[in-house]
Amino acid sequence: MNMQESYQLNYWVEYKAEDVLKRMLFFRLYQHFFEKQENTHGSSSMIIPTPNPFIGAIEFNQAPLYVYVVRGDTNDFLMYLKWKNKPFNERLIVIAEEIRHLEKRTTYRDCRGNPAS
Repeated sequence: MNMQESYQLNYWVEYKAEDVLKRMLFFRLYQHFFEKQENTHGSSSMIIPTPNPFIGAIEFNQAPLYVYVVRGDTNDFLMYLKWKNKPFNERLIVIAEEIRHLEKRTTYRDCRGNPAS
């Protein structure tokens, strides 16, 4: 067995179509913030890497703005909130293909294991 048979070259550049679309939306949003901040402050916004399920974060007005893109299921986001050790108190933009993807969501309290009142 040679190296190419046991090691897949460039495995990190393989994305599903959905992943590519999410990243394209993120960079389009980044372009909007970059242009806005450059015109008002003379400086540019930075892209900040983030854990899954977020696509990334944009530094805007000296604070991160997390970006989550949803198309269908949001269980990854709910699980992130459930298993995170502390409350998520950051600014967040959610991009959804259709509003129905967000309609039947549980509350943060529900995903932490507490019954809703």
